[in-house]
Amino acid sequence: MEIYKLRKRPMTWVVAAILLAALTVFVGLGYVISRLDDPNAGVDGFLLPGIIPNAFDVISGLGSILLVVTAASLVGSEYGWGTVRAKIGSGVSRTKLLAAKLLAIVALIVMFVIGGVLAAIVTSTVIAIGGGHDVTLGWLDGATLADIGKMFLGTAFLLFVSAVIGFAVAAVTRSLAAGIAIGIGYSIAESILGAILSSLGGAGETISKALISTNSNAIVRLNTFDDLQITDGTPPLARAVLILSLYCIVFLTGAFVAFRKHDIPSGS
Repeated sequence: MEIYKLRKRPMTWVVAAILLAALTVFVGLGYVISRLDDPNAGVDGFLLPGIIPNAFDVISGLGSILLVVTAASLVGSEYGWGTVRAKIGSGVSRTKLLAAKLLAIVALIVMFVIGGVLAAIVTSTVIAIGGGHDVTLGWLDGATLADIGKMFLGTAFLLFVSAVIGFAVAAVTRSLAAGIAIGIGYSIAESILGAILSSLGGAGETISKALISTNSNAIVRLNTFDDLQITDGTPPLARAVLILSLYCIVFLTGAFVAFRKHDIPSGS
């Protein structure tokens, strides 16, 4: 039922269209600008297979914002409409109801990532043909597929973390606006805070390593066909996954506890 609702909501299709349009424009405009600046410049980043890691980067960034909006909407809008009261009154447990919403978001994330990458690949192929570049699949082998698999899992995980923030805030506050505002605002504020703390060194740098933004950067490093590069200040991949998972557990625990204890109003 929750997946059906996502399919029928205009917001779902709007955010999907924004993501697909952004990827198409990124590939097409990026290629054109690169050729205009220097006809002999390398455009490998906009052609296969180089476009694939770049597409995952765009999905990780823009998709995180879009998923916050969608996840908060799936929970928060129910309160304004008063439909959550009707569902709970039907005998469905609150835990199952909220879990169903969370699983619907996971399904949406998978579709977002797959659809976004396919949009980038199709656009890149059209550009390659129009620009007179060779289009081959000689680069596609087992190692490349494994790399793409890691990029997919890493990107989907980052989108899930972002969605959980909007999802949890909307569930705790019973407000769509709060879920969107805090979900997006938190990510922006934390990125700024992380940069400030890292520049302070010592305790500030230690604290910054526990932030979502810092650990998300470790996951984004997977978006490459080259060997994984370890840079100063970026936590190891395993530790980043663990810390982000702990954030998800804390946010989701708060959401489920609050949802079970809330007095559900009838809505407007």
